[in-house]
Amino acid sequence: MLMTHRHRFARMAGPALVLATAGLLSVPALTPAQAATPPTAVQILKSIGQQPDAKVTRVHDEGPDVVVTDGFCTELRSAGCQLAEHTKDATLVRFDTAKNAKLYAGNADDNATAMGRTVVSFGSPARMGSARQKTYEDGVAAYRSSHPNRKNALVPMLHYLTFHHLPMRTAFLEQDVDRTGLATTIPGATDMATSKQVDVIVFSSRDAAKTYVAKATKRESDQTFRHGRLVLSFGNPALVGEARQAAYQDALLAVVG
Repeated sequence: MLMTHRHRFARMAGPALVLATAGLLSVPALTPAQAATPPTAVQILKSIGQQPDAKVTRVHDEGPDVVVTDGFCTELRSAGCQLAEHTKDATLVRFDTAKNAKLYAGNADDNATAMGRTVVSFGSPARMGSARQKTYEDGVAAYRSSHPNRKNALVPMLHYLTFHHLPMRTAFLEQDVDRTGLATTIPGATDMATSKQVDVIVFSSRDAAKTYVAKATKRESDQTFRHGRLVLSFGNPALVGEARQAAYQDALLAVVG
């Protein structure tokens, strides 16, 4: 899961996993009316967040029927975010003012450094170590110094970094775009919900869920936990450490029984 993973699923169908059990009925996040029918991935994820040591924030519906307006700056527009050039290595972000760039780098849930109106972002968890981050920051500083009239131009900045042997893999400009929920991108998924800590993916069958977990493990693309047709997705690098992953796994079992 790219964390740009980044870096998840919703609707449950079929008799293989009927979650209207005593365990679900006891969860405060679900009303009796909700518990009478199979809950959505969003409901399951919010219910997990009601359990001890399983904090869940920024829950988003990523089901197949959802249309999502996406992009790095989508939720940061009011904070002055203008444009982002995203890669697997570092993300370059341009803000409207140096003050807003500094505010983002100083307060965001991100490993990031502001240089004028430009922010160099490495994600959270960081996609590379601190020493490697420093080489990218030095590269951006060098570009800004040598190109004073274009010091906030993200595309030539990226080209400068790659020319100086700093990989910027699978680069693309992240602007606001409408897309379908992420569940449509995962074979066998019928519903999905995402959060800052963990995602919930619902599959059409246990076999489909097993296949996803097996491939994710083999490719090291996602750290997961499966229960029946449900998969908890933590991404890779994981959004939370192993100890906290165990708390979310226990929370899922407490919710679904």
